[in-house]
Amino acid sequence: MKFRVLAFALAAMAPLPTLAAPKAEGPQFGAFGIDLTARDTATWPGDDFWSYANGGWSSRTAIAGDTDAVGVAPTLARESQERVRVLLEDLAKSSRADTNGRRIGDLYASWMAQSDIEMHGLRPAAPYLARIADVRSAKAVQGLMADIDYSAPIALGVSANPAEPTRNIVTVSQGALGLPRDYYLNDEARYVAIRRDYLVYIERILAAGGYANPHARATAILALEVALARTQSTRAEQREDSRSRTVTLATLQAELPQWDWPQLLKAAGLEGATEVLVSDVDALRALGALTESQPVSLWADYLAYRFLSDHAEVLPNAFASARFDFYAKTLTGVTTPPARWRRGVTLMNQEWMGDAVGQVYVARYFPPEAERQVRTIFDDVKEAFRIRIEQSPWMDAQTKVGALEKLSTLTARIGSAGQVADYSTLRIDRTDLLGNVVRLARFRRERERQSLATANPPDYPVNPVSGNGYYYAAANSITLEAGLLRPPFFDPAADPAVNYGAIGVFLGHEMGHAFDDQGSRYDAQGRVRDWWSPASRAAFAQRITALKAQYGAYDVLPGLKVDSALTLGENIADLGGLEAAHLAYQRYVARTGPAPILGGLTGDQRFFLAQAQTRRTKLREDVARQLAAIDTHAPSVLRANGAMRNNDAWYAAFKVEPKDKLYLSPDQRVRIW
Repeated sequence: MKFRVLAFALAAMAPLPTLAAPKAEGPQFGAFGIDLTARDTATWPGDDFWSYANGGWSSRTAIAGDTDAVGVAPTLARESQERVRVLLEDLAKSSRADTNGRRIGDLYASWMAQSDIEMHGLRPAAPYLARIADVRSAKAVQGLMADIDYSAPIALGVSANPAEPTRNIVTVSQGALGLPRDYYLNDEARYVAIRRDYLVYIERILAAGGYANPHARATAILALEVALARTQSTRAEQREDSRSRTVTLATLQAELPQWDWPQLLKAAGLEGATEVLVSDVDALRALGALTESQPVSLWADYLAYRFLSDHAEVLPNAFASARFDFYAKTLTGVTTPPARWRRGVTLMNQEWMGDAVGQVYVARYFPPEAERQVRTIFDDVKEAFRIRIEQSPWMDAQTKVGALEKLSTLTARIGSAGQVADYSTLRIDRTDLLGNVVRLARFRRERERQSLATANPPDYPVNPVSGNGYYYAAANSITLEAGLLRPPFFDPAADPAVNYGAIGVFLGHEMGHAFDDQGSRYDAQGRVRDWWSPASRAAFAQRITALKAQYGAYDVLPGLKVDSALTLGENIADLGGLEAAHLAYQRYVARTGPAPILGGLTGDQRFFLAQAQTRRTKLREDVARQLAAIDTHAPSVLRANGAMRNNDAWYAAFKVEPKDKLYLSPDQRVRIW
């Protein structure tokens, strides 16, 4: 099973205070929080609302050569990187940092010591490659596949037990390949060209590693990955939690006898487990058969290639430049590598020690007052969601009881660093970057192993700098990371309509994940349990089927449709989040008095504009194509337009009529909440 993280959050219901008035210095964007210069007022809102809100910005904004996208999220990410750079450089120079701070500073220093990396060459990788070279049997190959030091088409890990979320369980599923699955199987010319370039990349990695006949070996590795791709689950299938099952180790051994499961778990550092949560069984069966039918020498080449490729950025430049040329230039169109410090900041936050880095970031950059104001909006949106559920015309009384119970137990983590690991036992060497990365992975695996023996509230590590938010079903909780809570998502000085339309819709979206096609299978305690009546489930299915049909008709690019099965959960959450947040804003206005006209815009118009401006993003075409295959979110333009055209209040706010391109007749609009 994949780790179930859905976007969402909330605090317990309480008397709702009034939001703080705008600060004297004013909001970041414009006079009240909306960038009016970003609009294209020549575009009628009812024809293309995203372009009406963002078209002026889009026409004058180019994508820089060192990035694959431009817009709200990339801008927040770059601003966060610049802040974190200061923190990391201070820690790298400090002799007074605490235990975690010293290790953060030393790890970042080992990344920045590029001359040391070149001087060491492949020596740091030699022990790991030697282990691969020593394999002599299919079982030995399988053992390395399970080892945390190596990447493979099988993934072993630990997550909350869906039947008892206060306890963890070992998970087994298919692992990643070098390309998205569909890139191996699509015979269109562009994908044939990508596979040709990928073959060159594999060859470059093997040649840099000193392997003889790199072209022949690369050709065999690519053929092996094509065979693996044919057996793997699709991305849409992987998001179906119902495909995961808890089984005993004995049952798993009987179902998948190609693998020695006790030995596999031992190799993974997860020995002693008596139950596992397994998914992608057909892919695992086929992989086991391929380990036995294909030559051990081929598997050794494959594992060596994967090790060198996956660690290319922490190896000499011959590897790093090959990886950039393929994964950045070829797949995304990025032409210029980012500054080394910028890539290091991203790795520190997203891959290596994001929880510890985030703790330092939150302490310096996230004011407690921001948490208080955002929680006020959370409470209001949560109450709006309660009203929506109670007034639902299609959900019966039995199911409403379960839904309201689940809503009442939702919790919120706003801007918090969360639980931060104690890294005191982790050895970090400023002269051994590859060793640091491997030891860090082993450190995490040992923490996972230890978590199997204790009962604790389910938790999910937070990287506060990332600027994201999510709903974690096992804990029935939302997390909003500190890096997200900045304009345009949240501005304490902005007009309330803007904050409800931006962060209010975001939190409503995450709340909606608790009740989407997957989150609705979890109860108030985070357990997988069907608390829906058959009648309510059927009525829900009818609505989401209509939503799938809508999004399945949208184009990502000419000739490329949205995968409406893959994006279904996010589309449900977008729709429900907009509905709940708008009701929350209406309730705010009822408490505080009529909204003023600002900049010629009504409160409702500002609400919807603020939401559309959080979707202000442009992607390179190659990136859009890649995301269409793997991302559970629809493109930003469609997320704005698709949700709006199903919302009655949007039609009234902008006087959208049947002649307009986005118009849907009332009977065609999908209303879930």
